[in-house]
Amino acid sequence: MELKTNKENTYIKLEVFYHKGGYSYTTHEHQARGYYLLIVPEERRIQDGYTMLLCSAFSGCKILLEEANRLSKKRLAELTTGLKIDKYKHIIDRIAEQYNLTLL
Repeated sequence: MELKTNKENTYIKLEVFYHKGGYSYTTHEHQARGYYLLIVPEERRIQDGYTMLLCSAFSGCKILLEEANRLSKKRLAELTTGLKIDKYKHIIDRIAEQYNLTLL
C-alpha cells in the first residue's frame, strides 16, 4: 500500500511481510519470528526506461504485528487486507514530518 505525499514521486510505503527472526546485527537484539509492518518513505525515479526505488537506510520503522512460528500465505493475506491504517496514523505522521512530507 502506498500513501501519496506532497513531494512529487514520493510515497509512504506500508508493507506487511513475514520475517524469520533471529539476531539483528544492526540493532544487536533478537527479533521475533512473525509478521511485521514496514512503514518507509520511498521515492521513484525513472531513468533510461528503468524505475528506481530510493529510500534512506534506517528510515521508517518496522512493527511486529503478530508472532508466528512459520509463514502462512493465507494469514499474510489476511493481515495485509485487514490492515487498519488509522491504528498506525501517529507513526505515519511522525515519519512524514521527519522527512518534511505531507500526506495528500
